[in-house]
Amino acid sequence: MESCTVKILKKLKTIEIFSDIFIHIGSSYFIAAIFIMGLFFKNHRGLCVTAILSLGFSFFLNPILKNIWQLPLKFSAHTYAFPSGHSHAIAAFFSVLFFGVSRNYKIGIGVILICYAWAINRHGYHEWFEIIGGQYFGIVQGLIFYLSYKAIQKYLPYKNI
Repeated sequence: MESCTVKILKKLKTIEIFSDIFIHIGSSYFIAAIFIMGLFFKNHRGLCVTAILSLGFSFFLNPILKNIWQLPLKFSAHTYAFPSGHSHAIAAFFSVLFFGVSRNYKIGIGVILICYAWAINRHGYHEWFEIIGGQYFGIVQGLIFYLSYKAIQKYLPYKNI
């Protein structure tokens, strides 16, 4: 019979494994895989390109936002924490997809964003307010990119691009 301490340690090990898995959602390999898979779906190619453009724009916008608030990162005095750049980028990418896909996929994308935020916090990279701020700016940016895509989509020579 296992002691209570052994059971708790096993559960903590399981939590660490899930945290390690979800932290890799922000890796460039994962994003590239989603992008390439999206290109195979003829009706979502333009949406995937828009998501990548939104991701790229977040790399430009996030440092500007960090310089506005100038809240130092807890383990580095030379860089700023708010809003979280990783949360901003992931939310900017996935929110474009969220707004453009069917209801069945929206729950999965929501779960991805929540689990990624939890993993960033669990690993100690950011505090919750920094993560939520990053996701807020990413979702707003993703919505703007999605609405821009929908506005110009009717002018594209091929409707499914």
